[in-house]
Amino acid sequence: GNGFRRTLPQAVGDLTVLEDAWLNANLFTGTVPTDIGRLNRLAMLFLQNNSFTGDLTFLCDTPASLLLADCRGEDPEVSCVCCNGCCSDALGNSGPVYGCFNT
Repeated sequence: GNGFRRTLPQAVGDLTVLEDAWLNANLFTGTVPTDIGRLNRLAMLFLQNNSFTGDLTFLCDTPASLLLADCRGEDPEVSCVCCNGCCSDALGNSGPVYGCFNT
């Protein structure tokens, strides 16, 4: 990670040519901006190993073929029905896919 902190700004949805977003392993908090759902070129979105919260269902309509988030375990940080991999901060950046497994 890069040590980014705070919340992810809504303006991230204005990055309309963004294809890959490696936002994992930072210190982001709060909900993921729904404007990310407008990114029609998005291929990969890595949100795991942060402190995001909430429901990520709005991401199901993006073209992302690889979507990772902290939706693993008994008390996951986020709910994500369309994630390819669910991760857990408790596993950190260890394991074959940064504490993630295929759903």
